[in-house]
Formats: sequence, C-alpha cells, structure tokens
Amino acid sequence: MSECKGIDLLISVNTGTIAVPVWKVVGGQRNATLNRSTDEIDLTTKSSGGWHKGAPSVKNWSVDADGVLIKNDEAYEALLNSWRNDEQVNLKVVRANGITETGMATITDFPEEGPYDGEATYSMSFVGSGPLAEPV
Repeated sequence: MSECKGIDLLISVNTGTIAVPVWKVVGGQRNATLNRSTDEIDLTTKSSGGWHKGAPSVKNWSVDADGVLIKNDEAYEALLNSWRNDEQVNLKVVRANGITETGMATITDFPEEGPYDGEATYSMSFVGSGPLAEPV
C-alpha cells in the first residue's frame, strides 16, 4: 500500500465552458485543503433518554488554497476575473488519491501578499454551490 501525497491534491479552474471544459491548474500552488461537512438536524427530545439524537441534513464543501504568484498564469487570471465580475467558477479538485471531482463555487476570499523580503503569494477560498461530484 502506498501513501497519498499532499503534492497530488491539485486545484484547477475551467477556462472553457461547461459543455467543453478546458482545465487549467492554478499555478504556484503550495497548499490546498478540501473541506467537506454535513449540517445536522437536532432530533433530541425529552424521550431521547438524555442522549443527543440527530440526523444528517445539508452537505457542503469548500476549498482553501495558497501558493506563489506566477506571472501570466492563465488559471489565476481567470479566477481574478471571475471574482471581479461576481461570477461563480467551475473547479476541478484532483484529490491526493487521484480521484477527480468537479463543482461550481463562489470565491469568498482572495488576498495577495507582497512582503519586501520574499516572494509574492496568494491565498483563495471557495465555497461550493451544489455538489462536488465525480465527472460523468
């Protein structure tokens, strides 16, 4: 059995269309986190025997990533334009185990840092809108 490597978790953006996607890896990536969670419906009653009782409800996903700014990176520029124009983006997440999932997302955070004594960096946060699913 081989371990999954974090370097294999990649975030790409579709610079084409939904019908004819053109996937571009966001350049300079260093870290990426795929967050998945489920809200819970609280079903606890006085007859629950003193125990919490719950059921799964709405699922959601998000992605946080950061890296080094690369000049003329097409994927980064596409994300910046989508953020400027209040457009959702079509993301592809290649997980560390090689499974690919895609989904629509809103860019919720998009800072750039430019320290005087180091490389310029970015970070970005996306919140999914609808499912993150394996492509059909």
